[in-house]
Amino acid sequence: MERQTKKLKRCVFYYIKKILYENARSFFRAELKKKAKKLLKNVLCAFITIFLGVDYRYAL
Repeated sequence: MERQTKKLKRCVFYYIKKILYENARSFFRAELKKKAKKLLKNVLCAFITIFLGVDYRYAL
């Protein structure tokens, strides 16, 4: 009986850890996407400013 409860506890902890890990990964992935999008926009704005001589704030 004791061995079964130990095994069960281990399984429960494993699944909790797995769920938390997956949530953390998806959260960080979303954060990375946001940062990448922002960086891309900034780079694009800089190119518009340099090549067209137009202030990027008016261009976008």
